[in-house]
Amino acid sequence: MKKLIILNGACGVGKTTVARELEKSREDVKVLFFDAWVHDSKKEEKEKLLSGEDWQRVKTKECVKMIKEKYLNDVPVILDIQSRPEFIKMACEENIITDYKVLLLDCSEAERLIRLKQRGQAELANEDMKNWAEYLRNQSKNFGQEIINTSDMSVSEMIENINNLL
Repeated sequence: MKKLIILNGACGVGKTTVARELEKSREDVKVLFFDAWVHDSKKEEKEKLLSGEDWQRVKTKECVKMIKEKYLNDVPVILDIQSRPEFIKMACEENIITDYKVLLLDCSEAERLIRLKQRGQAELANEDMKNWAEYLRNQSKNFGQEIINTSDMSVSEMIENINNLL
């Protein structure tokens, strides 16, 4: 089985930017975007679940299962996701994926605001996103996951960090 690299983090930290660049530059790696994958899922499935947290847990598990079944026998996978570290760990354990690494991409609140404004999503630079970023940071520390501060990093530096893991 090949390696699974999971890029986790709040909006505006650079996950999708890095994932898109890796997708362009690495033909030997499959890059997947959780948001695009769940967007394709049936609306009825979302409505059956009781809370956003339940939905995130179930969809994280389903996504990791799909990755194992479809891709990990052939190529390493990079997953761009926004999920609770405990859900990611649970999903990998339940699918018996042992060769995986979760990277929390993180940045300062000031940098996040700049990035979100630049991409036309300034409304995401709010107290909820600030709290989510802090939650992810604290939980990632608790789970011993690597945290990469992207505040002053170029995209090429971020890519180099991830390429070194593959």
